[in-house]
Amino acid sequence: LEYRRLGEGGGWPETFRDVVAGIACLGKAPVTLIGHSAGAQLAIWAASRISVARVVAQAGVLDLVESARLRHSKDAASLLVSGNNKLLKELSPIMRVPIGAPTLVVHGHADDVVPVEFSIRYAAAARAAGDDARLVVLARCDHYDHLRPDSAAWAEVVRFLT
Repeated sequence: LEYRRLGEGGGWPETFRDVVAGIACLGKAPVTLIGHSAGAQLAIWAASRISVARVVAQAGVLDLVESARLRHSKDAASLLVSGNNKLLKELSPIMRVPIGAPTLVVHGHADDVVPVEFSIRYAAAARAAGDDARLVVLARCDHYDHLRPDSAAWAEVVRFLT
């Protein structure tokens, strides 16, 4: 499903309302959420609010507080919440564990868009909180390899889903 992005009418709360509305359209069937980059953050956030079968976070921005501190991606995390640091912390996936759904966190070590440390720290925090969280870091995978169906990153997703 799609959602309003920053610069296109998105941010808090619009982007998050879009995600919830999209998932609600699916009815009561078991839902698997898969998100890439900012979409991974939204998938984890949604799974922390509603019951889902499982979640896949690909190259995710899973620590919004650290992302804001680093002014990562043109300060996107701060822009997402209009500079509201309290809200930033509340929405950050790493602060929302446990989510209660099996989770695959896949990240490329060669990612120069989202730091791999975001995924490493998230998976460790999720496991410490009792979640079934699997972390896969791929040596030669960059930020966009996750979107290619012939990539090692996507093969990990398929393995998790089957």
